[in-house]
Amino acid sequence: EAVTKMVISSIARSDFPIRPLVLLRTLLGDFGLRLCAQRDVVMLMLGAIAIQLERVGGSNTFKGSENEALHVQLVGVLATCNQFSQETVHFCLGEIEPAHRRLIQQALTEAPNPRLVALGATAAEQESAEAGTF
Repeated sequence: EAVTKMVISSIARSDFPIRPLVLLRTLLGDFGLRLCAQRDVVMLMLGAIAIQLERVGGSNTFKGSENEALHVQLVGVLATCNQFSQETVHFCLGEIEPAHRRLIQQALTEAPNPRLVALGATAAEQESAEAGTF
């Protein structure tokens, strides 16, 4: 838990946190049930991810492909945490500031649906097509 919090704080402080994000995804993959159920860890993570989403969306200091790679990693971490404990993520979303909440919610909508990931791209395409027709 302490290591995870240090990794999350390094994500918030870093200009280009790809390595800490990969490490965080590894930690979540190994200890996701325990870590994602803790509100303090999820609050720190949402804050750090929101800061990075602001940087990715607001500045053009990185090349486009680097920006996109960072964005994909941020969405992946959010999706992993949301998959393990959706209730904790939604509770913590209510506790963060509204500007960050909008960024996080936007990123969560970009995340793949965990129920359809095992079914492949065809299932995801079918769901998006059905959502567009209603």
